[in-house]
Amino acid sequence: MTVPTAVSQFPADPWPTALRWAERRYRNLHRWTELERGGHFPGLEQPDLLVFETRHAFRTV
Repeated sequence: MTVPTAVSQFPADPWPTALRWAERRYRNLHRWTELERGGHFPGLEQPDLLVFETRHAFRTV
């Protein structure tokens, strides 16, 4: 069984993940989002956006 995976890529994250790498690494990548704002601490910087992304990821599983 593969684990459903969702990625929310914040632009100011110090270690961004490449979509090409994620597609090879995660067999069940069902959501990939590149956001316009936020960074390494999205819960502090963009809490509403983080909650939206988290809810959407779990809603689709």
